[in-house]
This record gives sequence, structure tokens and C-alpha cells, in this order.
Amino acid sequence: MKAFFKNLSYQQWALIFIVLLFVLRLVGITHPPLEVNHHWRQVTGLMVARNFAEGQTDFFHPIIDEVGVGTHVSSGVIGMEFPLLNGLIAVVSSVIGYDHWYGRLINLIVSSLGLWFFFLIIKRYWNDRFAFYATAILGTSIWFAFSRKTMPDTFSISIAFFSIYFLKKFLDESRGIHLFGYIILSALALLTKIPSAVILSVVPLMIYFSTISLRKKWLLMTVSALPVGAAVFWYFVWNVTIAKESGMWYNVGEEIPKGWHLFIQELGTVSKHFYFSTLMSYVALAALVAGFIFMILKKEKTLQLSAGVISIFFILFALKSGRHFVFQHYYMIPIAPVFSLIAAFALVQLQRHWFAMVLLVSISIESIANQQHDFRIHQRNLYKLELEGILDSLGAKREDLIVINGEGNPQELYLSHRKGWTCVSNELNDIEYLNALEEAGAKYVVVKPNEWVETVPLTLVFENDHYRIYRFK
Repeated sequence: MKAFFKNLSYQQWALIFIVLLFVLRLVGITHPPLEVNHHWRQVTGLMVARNFAEGQTDFFHPIIDEVGVGTHVSSGVIGMEFPLLNGLIAVVSSVIGYDHWYGRLINLIVSSLGLWFFFLIIKRYWNDRFAFYATAILGTSIWFAFSRKTMPDTFSISIAFFSIYFLKKFLDESRGIHLFGYIILSALALLTKIPSAVILSVVPLMIYFSTISLRKKWLLMTVSALPVGAAVFWYFVWNVTIAKESGMWYNVGEEIPKGWHLFIQELGTVSKHFYFSTLMSYVALAALVAGFIFMILKKEKTLQLSAGVISIFFILFALKSGRHFVFQHYYMIPIAPVFSLIAAFALVQLQRHWFAMVLLVSISIESIANQQHDFRIHQRNLYKLELEGILDSLGAKREDLIVINGEGNPQELYLSHRKGWTCVSNELNDIEYLNALEEAGAKYVVVKPNEWVETVPLTLVFENDHYRIYRFK
């Protein structure tokens, strides 16, 4: 057995490591979206997926379960990233029926493949030892937790890795199939999450420093405009049109100067994103600092240029994202591959390979331990799964609109399997607000009791420790 492991190549080690991470993240893969953090982002995507599965299959008009803001009534159509992940969930649902967790598994599969393609890319530009270290660090970074959520962040970056790999194959072999794969995959990466542009910003460097003819370089730059154009149309033309019609859009970002001022105000939170929340390990942080120093001292031009370009695009993205970046650490995912590369570069400098492996194992254990909470669902939140059944027992139809004091969080609206509004608790004390909702078509009010809600002046039809449900006349 010892001889077997000793004879494994770094490529084989990388494959084993990716498979092990995949298997480990299958723990709790069927959990509903009840995590303490980021359930809001998951349930909005799941709303779109379930609506697709139930027949609302217009990809150009994705529909969530919130029918408006305040007392406004809309179709629920929302401007968002291209719903590829949501559509894949719907395809699986059409075969075996809908469930909450399909998106987790789909994302995990794609993101695990993304790690493999990341390894192949680094191997082509450097060597397999460097590629293995970088892949292992990335796999246990913030990537570890978010690649098992129904969110398109690691999903999109993985597709960007597929795209870059196909581009590298075309640069080396000049085969049309690789060019076609690069164009389609880069378009899908940008459409499914625009921050993938941060990773794809290395494409001009790859083309410029390649050995292909000048004519082919111009050809590649020209066709690269196609996926960029598709993304520009989707986010800055089509989504704007949808937002004007329905009044709903995920995230329009902020002006860069405003983002900068917010960064200064929240410097402690922002700095933690960089020194801890990306690699999730202080051992990895030490390697990152050492790798940065080695990168400068050894004049590693390829790494310097690629890391520099990606970092510039990332900073612009972060500033434009503003408070979303400040208060949501998963916005660091696009820079995680660069941090992993630089940290791995420090390990490559170690002459004793066994010591590098010890450090790599230490990084992996610390990073995973710092994310283990993501595998658990608190028992105290399981009552939320009962809401759909409670409404069914009251005779509420699927098409009946409800109101719930989710404080802006649509989690329980999604779990109710109804459409409607989320509101702030003290709004339920406003009789004019309730009258406006009734006029807009609301049938039930679901109240999560708290100190901000007095008795709602409607007919009480259900009450337990977690919910009071009222019916409009």
C-alpha cells in the first residue's frame, strides 16, 4: 500500500483529492435551504427552478414567488443571471419530480469538474506539482462550502475554467471544435454569473502571448466579443427592460466612488474577506504572503501578469458591488483561484516535498474545519418545512396569494409553495396596508409572532408556537 501511494503522480493525487472532496460534501446534500447563512440567495433561485418545473418555462422571463414590493402587484418576473442552473434543476425535476436539493448536487458536480479543469490549465502553463497544490488549496477554500449550495457562483467560475481550457487547447492545436467550445462556454460563464468576467480577464493575455499567427490572434479577439456581447445584452439591455416592466432586479450594484467610501467605513469587515474568508485558513494566509514575496523575487512573469490583471478586474467588481460585497463574503469567490495559485507557489519553493504535503494537509484540515457548520441544519428551524402542509390543511390553494412577515427574507414564502409578499412585521399593524393587500388579491396572512406584531385585525384560522395564520374576508 505504501508503495502504491508513493508511485502516484501529482495528477493522480489531484484526481483522488477532488473525488474525496466530492464525497465529503455529499454529507447533508439533501438538506433543504435552512442554513443559517445564504438561504435567501438559494431560495430565490429555487423559486425560479420550481416555477420552471411547474410549467413557467420562459428562460427570458424567470419568475420568483414574490409578486411585488409593498402592495405593488407584478408578474414575479425578475431581472437576474441567465437561469442555466435553475433550468438544469427543472430538467431533473421533469424526470424524478421536484425537490429542494437537486441544485446542490448539480452545482457540486459542475464545481468538482471545475477543479479538475483548473488543475489541467495550471499544469499546461506550469507543472503538475504546482497544479496539484493550487487545486487542493482552492478546493478547500471558500469554494468548499459554496460549491454545494444552490447558487451559481462556483458553478459559473467552473464554466469559465472549462472555457479557458478549451481556449488553451485551441491555441495549442488550432482545432475548430476547441474554438467553438471556448465561445459557447465563455458565453455561458458570463451569462450565469457576470463575476466570471474576473477569471476570463486573462483571455487577452493568453491570446497575446501565444505562438499563433497575428491573423489568428485578431480572429480570436474578434470572436471573443461574441460572448461579451451576449452578456452585455442580457445584463444591461434585457434585465433593464425586465426591471422597468416588473420593478424587480437582483442587484444593480452601486457607483464605484460610493463603493469605495463604504469600503473605508467597513474596513475591518472588508479586510477579513481578504485575510481569512477566502482561503479560510491562517496557514494558507501565511503561504499566500510567502507566495506573493516569492512571486516578486523570482520574477515569475506569467503568474504576476495573470494575477495582476485578474486582481484589477476583481477590485473594480468589488467596488461596483458595494454593500453586497462588504456584507457577503461569497463575493470573494472570483479571486479565490488567484489566492490559491499564489499560496501554492510558496509550497512549490519547498525542496522537501513531504513538508509541502504536511502544510497542504494542515491547510485542508483547517479550512474544512472552519466550514463544517455548513453541513448542519439547526433542529430549531425544521418547523419551517411544515408551513406548506399547514396551509394545505386550511384549504389554501396553490394560486392563493399570501403575506408573511419575513422581514424581507423570502425563505418561508418559498417553503409555503405559494406566491405573495414578504413584509416587515410592523407593517401588519397598519390597517390601510392590509386593506391594500386584500385589494391586490391576498388571501392569507402568515405571522411569525414577535414583539413588533400586535393582533392582526383579521380572522384567525390557525395558531401554534411558530405561526399565526389569518384569512382575509
